[in-house]
Amino acid sequence: MKKRLCLVSIITILLVFITIYAYAGENPQFSLDLGGWLAKIDANIKSGKGVSSIDVMGEVGIDERKTIFPVSIDLNIGGSYSLFADFYSYSISGNKKLDDAISFNQETFAASVLTRGTYKHNSFRTGVKYNISSQKDSNIHVIGGVLYEKLQLDLSNAIVSTTDSLNIPFPFIGCGMEQLIGQQFSWGGSVEGLVLSFQEYNTTYFDFTLFMKYFLTQNLSLKAGYRYENIDGEKDDQNFSSSQGGVYIGANLGW
Repeated sequence: MKKRLCLVSIITILLVFITIYAYAGENPQFSLDLGGWLAKIDANIKSGKGVSSIDVMGEVGIDERKTIFPVSIDLNIGGSYSLFADFYSYSISGNKKLDDAISFNQETFAASVLTRGTYKHNSFRTGVKYNISSQKDSNIHVIGGVLYEKLQLDLSNAIVSTTDSLNIPFPFIGCGMEQLIGQQFSWGGSVEGLVLSFQEYNTTYFDFTLFMKYFLTQNLSLKAGYRYENIDGEKDDQNFSSSQGGVYIGANLGW
């Protein structure tokens, strides 16, 4: 699945560049955002009929703290339109003697037995951004795109092991703004999300970001802020819920 996700990412980026050179009426502006997201993670997963949801961090003993490294690109294709893509992936593990028995993916993990859990989360988004109002010292934009999330839990002990995952593709919408403060600072934020029932999927998605920038040069800035993301996906007998929130520190390079 990782190979497929990487392939989708590469194809999307190639299509972005093809679109730019084919349709842009002027030289596009490109920006790259890199940094570390010091997130506190919470995940609850249910797999199977008539079973309870598993508190992954509490019951399985997986560490709730993880530094995530998102990558984001933004490509202005002329006028008020730009294309964007961003991606992050992480894996976090832990060991614990279970306090109570756990049922997961048609397997039972007995209490008082040392069990290892690994939680994995891949996220890829791409779409279009439209600037409603763009002035010298501020801009307001709306955004729309497609989000692909893969949430996976692996459990194993000396007797049994199993894995289950939920792949969630769906559209999303949002809005954001940025306001200059003097010559070297700006602040801004964005809100994105959607509640969707489509075929076998029931999905809720919410992403909130608040940040400040310090401009070292015209093309290079440092960025710090807070980001919170929550996704709840349900399909048949699967229910995967994940949230991560915390401080984000990074840099933005544009040309």
